[in-house]
Amino acid sequence: MVVVWSSEEEATLRDVNLFDGFQLFDETPFSTAVDTFSIGGFDVANPPEATYRFFGLEGDALLGVPPQDSDPVLGCDTCFDYVRFNGTKLSDSLNPQNNLFNSSLPEGSAIGVDIDSYDVSRFVSPGDTSVSIEIGSGDNDTATGHVNDAGGGELFLVGYHVLTINRLSPNFRSRSTFITADPSEASPGETIFYTVVVTNDGSLSATNTTVRVPLPRNTEYIAGSTRVDGAEVGDVGGSSAIFGGLSLGTLSNTGDNDRRITFRVRILPDTPNGTIIPADATIDANELAEPTVTPEVEVLVVAPTLLTPQKSALDLNGGALEPGDFITYTVRLRKDAERSAAGLTFVDDITEFATLQSVNAGGFTDESEPTGGANGTGQVRISNVSMPVGSESTTVSFTVRVLSVDELLAAGVDPGEVDGLLIRNQGELQAEFLPRALLTDDPGTAANPDPTDLRLSSSVNFRNPSTFKVAEDLNGGSLEPGDTVRFTISVSNSGSQSTTINLTDNLPAALMDARVVSAPPGFLFDPAPSGANATGRLSAIGVTIEADETVIIRLEAEVAGDAANGTEIENIAELRVPSFSDQDQDLRAGVLTVTAGAVFSTATKVAEGAGGGFEPGDTVRYTISATNEGNQAAVGATILDTVAADLTAITPEDGGLYNPGPRVITWNLGEVGVGETRIVSFTARIGVAVPNGTAIANQASITSDDGGSFLTD
Repeated sequence: MVVVWSSEEEATLRDVNLFDGFQLFDETPFSTAVDTFSIGGFDVANPPEATYRFFGLEGDALLGVPPQDSDPVLGCDTCFDYVRFNGTKLSDSLNPQNNLFNSSLPEGSAIGVDIDSYDVSRFVSPGDTSVSIEIGSGDNDTATGHVNDAGGGELFLVGYHVLTINRLSPNFRSRSTFITADPSEASPGETIFYTVVVTNDGSLSATNTTVRVPLPRNTEYIAGSTRVDGAEVGDVGGSSAIFGGLSLGTLSNTGDNDRRITFRVRILPDTPNGTIIPADATIDANELAEPTVTPEVEVLVVAPTLLTPQKSALDLNGGALEPGDFITYTVRLRKDAERSAAGLTFVDDITEFATLQSVNAGGFTDESEPTGGANGTGQVRISNVSMPVGSESTTVSFTVRVLSVDELLAAGVDPGEVDGLLIRNQGELQAEFLPRALLTDDPGTAANPDPTDLRLSSSVNFRNPSTFKVAEDLNGGSLEPGDTVRFTISVSNSGSQSTTINLTDNLPAALMDARVVSAPPGFLFDPAPSGANATGRLSAIGVTIEADETVIIRLEAEVAGDAANGTEIENIAELRVPSFSDQDQDLRAGVLTVTAGAVFSTATKVAEGAGGGFEPGDTVRYTISATNEGNQAAVGATILDTVAADLTAITPEDGGLYNPGPRVITWNLGEVGVGETRIVSFTARIGVAVPNGTAIANQASITSDDGGSFLTD
């Protein structure tokens, strides 16, 4: 019996040729016993690997040469029994070439049975398509070998012949051809990154090579994500070409003999917990007898444990919450750290007593509607929310404006109910794998989950967005000596009753020629050298501000000619409300910084390299561009760049010098004139062991002799 087997783990492809001989050989005085035949139908590869096996019966170790050539009774020096392969008689340590049928087995011996195997690789040549085999009993001469009843050649029976030869063919069955999935466990809505490596380890180039990976079940393709060796492959009908069969053309068996294909899919949000998503790759080519299928990879769908989301509220101007105030709600979406979460959606209908102003979706998809929701005052909808393994939470936020007193009355609120009116908000976290949505909870209360509640206070209200102070450089751009600065003070009472206020504003240092541009009655200005900084002072004592009244004061001054670079001009007006001390506040204008020297505040740094994303071993080129936007030349300008540890083969250009100890590149630029731009570059290689997903941060600094220091963006 001949058993022919196959194995997915076997890398070498072989042709198995079975020849059923079933011939009896016995040289007699009347007939010779030599036969020659051919076995063909194969194509020998380079280098050749060939094995010949046969099965024989009635072979006798005592008949043949040796030992008959020295036997005193049955002496015969031509009584051969042999096999000649492509002209060469076969032999090994158990089988002399002229006594091949001698009751030998690979394990030893068995009377009357020969099962022998020979390595015949050296007897064939690359490209051979057939071999010649000669089997003989005796010496092919009936006149010899019969003295003293020696009997001539030995009688033996030959059964099957098996010839195995490595095939001249492409080979995609080795461990170098595979498919991987990252991660191996994922949640509904999460992305799976598939990598297929196709390597031709065979003896022949593969033409018209294709690779096919059917779209894994319970997933959807992420458009535009297919790459071959990092280069983008266009989608076909909105789907990846690999699902129907991606052409790789000719894949050589030497040199550049592999291709790396990547694509991404997203697990469908309604995929049940515990689902196994399998995938394998099928490779075909013109030279293959049948396609090669890689071992299967699996991804286990594991739903995360989501915790109750928490929502807190902040009145942006502080103090009591009053009509017209802005509230920012911060929502913390939570889960266990052991699993990733994806495909989540946060939904929140805004109360009828406020309107949606803005949404910070935290980098996720913002589908909010300013006039949507159950009340038509806005609906927050943030979709495609995800949290990776190891993360316990992510945060989103949104801002609403409480209706003014007039708007509340128009909405049907009784005037006596405005003070103490409940502003209630509660959102929910949705996911297909959840049995029901998770309502938000106010972490400041014991109940769980419960709405986030605030109550309005409406009497006197100066803590509203219309009470403020701002400073502006009238000519725009950088603030320089001699520029005019305008200060605007707005005092607004959005409450329902009038009151008196006091206000004091000492103008800051580094200003000159301060003056009032406009001010209502009761606001007085004392010029320099008055005030705490001898630059002027604005004051008001007992000025009445009516309900829903806003007063505006404007001042102007010039930046002093000797103001040093980096001088900060900050103006603070002290607003005091004697009858309502909770309304007291300091009105701060934004800080203006004097620029009096070289400025490189818009310096940039750009990384460029392989398309389709960076991979270990890729070369990255960093380019730094610095423009002096100041009003003075930069003397002794220097660019310093500390290179990240994940980068190797650091090669500065444009005169840069690299110090490998601290990993710092230095470019000495000398003097950089006003408006002048300098550009420098260096290249580096990403380390081959850098893990997938690593963020490599790199930032350069620009300094000069005047003490200025700027970072690239």
